[in-house]
Amino acid sequence: MDRSVEAKFASPDQPLLDALIIGGFVFPATRQKGQTDKMIKDSDGVTLFQRKNQLCRRVRKRRLQTSNESKDCNMPQAGDMSLLEMLC
Repeated sequence: MDRSVEAKFASPDQPLLDALIIGGFVFPATRQKGQTDKMIKDSDGVTLFQRKNQLCRRVRKRRLQTSNESKDCNMPQAGDMSLLEMLC
């Protein structure tokens, strides 16, 4: 799943299924008419719906971590300024 997250994070416009395949998950090559993501299973027996959901959660978590880290980098350190300057 980590490789799928990397693939999706590197190319956000990429479809979730493509990122999952890049990550090493194996799904049937063709979709039968009327099949939903909840009906299609990978080689481990996990539905495409579950894999997409997990990938979305992990990408969202990574995006939040990345944005929080960049905010933390911009925060002044305690020794950089006085308490009064921090409050203003």
